[in-house]
Order: sequence, then structure tokens, then C-alpha cells
Amino acid sequence: MPASRQIPDLTFWLQWVLANLLGELFGLGLVGSVGYTTVRVFGEPSSITHTLAFAALAIALGAMEGAIVGYAQAKVLRRRLPQLRSWVAATVVGAMVAWLLGMAPSTVMSLVAPASSEPPAELSDTLQLLLAAPLGLVAGAILGFPQWRVLRRHVARAGWWLVANALAWGCGMPLVFVAAGVRPTGTALFVVVVVAGSLAAAGAVVGAIHGAFLVRLLAAPTASRNAD
Repeated sequence: MPASRQIPDLTFWLQWVLANLLGELFGLGLVGSVGYTTVRVFGEPSSITHTLAFAALAIALGAMEGAIVGYAQAKVLRRRLPQLRSWVAATVVGAMVAWLLGMAPSTVMSLVAPASSEPPAELSDTLQLLLAAPLGLVAGAILGFPQWRVLRRHVARAGWWLVANALAWGCGMPLVFVAAGVRPTGTALFVVVVVAGSLAAAGAVVGAIHGAFLVRLLAAPTASRNAD
């Protein structure tokens, strides 16, 4: 690839990484802040209504995360694809479906589990991190599917976007779990710095991986076949 082309591609990639870093920092940061505050105010779910309300809140927050990330991505992507439309909406849909499927197992277990005075056993931190990567592979493909439906109208071989998102979130999800697992035992500033740093790192890792795929896909764009 000529040097004149490499420089714009590198600039675009760096902008994409930054967009994802900021998008996930503020998007997932919003999810975590509202979720933590809700638990502190209302306590852990203790009834069917309480459980369903928490699940609905999580899905709504996931939609807000999708809107924030989708907007940040679209601002960068439209510099290469001015005809791009519906990217934010597609990202919101993908995020909502991913959060819905992610919340389903715990919600169902809470609804069908018999009442017990014994608290449910918690997975160890190590096991949670081990499960984070495969969860990220699945969630990434789900998140990327609505975006793929938009992207395929503009670039060839857009199916690679699904692979890109799966790999990106397979690597990034453990960092999200690190942020979620931070215990509020230190000072408030320490907790905020660790959580924010983990979320920013997750966004940067995700953006770096699927951004590299995106640069290759945009190297041979096709004419838009349909308005989004």
C-alpha cells in the first residue's frame, strides 16, 4: 500500500479507536453508574416485579450505551462513507438484543428459583473472567449483526464485520468484567479511576481490533445500493 494511503488509513484507525474508547467509557460508565445507584437505593431484586424492573432497566441502559457508542462511531465512519445512514439505530438495536440475551439467564433463574434463606453461590472472579471471553465472542456477533446490515450496502465482504466484532469483544469483555468486579473498598477516587481505566481500555481494545478490519473493508467500498 502506498505511503500516501497508509497515513490516512492510520489516521482513520486512530480516530476510530478514540471514538470507541470514549463511547464505551461514557456508555458503559452510564450503565454502571445508574445500575450501582439503583442497587444502593432499592437493594438487590427480591421479588418478581423487582427482578423484571431491573431487567427492563438494564435493557434500557443498554440502548443508551448503544446510542452513545453508535453516535461516536458514526461521526468517524461518515468521513469515509458520507452516504451512511441508520448506524446509530442499528447499534442501539444490537446493544438492546445483546443486553436482553445477557440478562435472560439470570432473570429466569431469579424468577423460577425457590425462595431460600441461603444466598446463591457466586462464581469466583477467575471463573467470571474465563467466561467473559466466550461471552464477548457471542455478544460481539450480536452487536455487529444490525451494523453489518447497514455496512453491507456500502462495502464489499461486509460479512467480515461479524468476525471483527466477535474477536474484538472476545478480547474486550474481560476488561469490562474487571471494571464490573471492582469492590468499593478503597477511596471513591481510586474506584472511579480503576473502573474508568478498565472501561476505556476495553473500548480501545475493541476499537483497535474491529477498526483494523474496518480499514481493510473500506479499502474497496462499493456503491450504496439502497438508502438506509
